[in-house]
Amino acid sequence: MRLVFANKPSPQSLLIYPVFSKEKVSDPALARLIKNLRETKEFNGGDGQIFYIYDSPLKTTQRLVLVGFGKSTKLKTSSIMSAFGAAIKTA
Repeated sequence: MRLVFANKPSPQSLLIYPVFSKEKVSDPALARLIKNLRETKEFNGGDGQIFYIYDSPLKTTQRLVLVGFGKSTKLKTSSIMSAFGAAIKTA
């Protein structure tokens, strides 16, 4: 796997998107998706949660990994590192 950091992902790329529990997401397509996942209790943005989507609702990428960070007030550097590490392993 080739890991590239970019501001504008290609349609074939994988986007890793951080989500905090009980906080809104700015992108409308992602907001709808995360709202549905929260309602069905599949993903709520809890610390360490990972949810992989093969057919993303975003126009910029096909694959999407949602990474839960829990409450934004309790965010730690170690949580960020372990969550993104787990997301990359999932990919």
